[in-house]
Amino acid sequence: MKTNRRGYIYRGYTYTPRDILIEGYSIEGRIDNLCHKLRIENPDVFVSHKSEDEIIAKKVATEIAQCGLTAYLDIWDPNVDGDGPELVDYIHSVIECCKSLIAVVSHNTAHSWWVPLEIGIAITKDLPLGTFLVLEYPYTKRDFPSYLWKWPVLKDMNDLENWCIERKTKATPQLFYESLEQKHPSMFR
Repeated sequence: MKTNRRGYIYRGYTYTPRDILIEGYSIEGRIDNLCHKLRIENPDVFVSHKSEDEIIAKKVATEIAQCGLTAYLDIWDPNVDGDGPELVDYIHSVIECCKSLIAVVSHNTAHSWWVPLEIGIAITKDLPLGTFLVLEYPYTKRDFPSYLWKWPVLKDMNDLENWCIERKTKATPQLFYESLEQKHPSMFR
């Protein structure tokens, strides 16, 4: 599937991520069927976030799309509803379709059960990860779990753009991380 700066090109039409997800496809839970129904084969990036960080998550997903990668954001997905085991299974199957994950992390994340779960699912699949860090006074990096620093820490949209550029060109997580650390060492401090 081709992409342009606005979204995905499918059979001559340009769809934004919202268009694709709002069309009301029934999701049957199987990974291959899910990806087919969304008309996205393996979205490039799953954007994990706490609902209070929705505005930032939308900006992150938009920047990812502008960099030529596809982004999955749950607020664009009408099938994300409620809570419980069914939602866990659904989110797990969506992450299984994705090629990487960026977690939007702010002081709100401290009260999230979902962001750590989504990171854990991505870790078990050995997906490349990134932490988009939103620091607001009086919070500092020390106020967040240290495991988040295992992956590149993106502090602004420029870091996100560099992350996306490397993500598009590196086939394996190891090559991706090595290249990022060599070109952008500040992401790993």
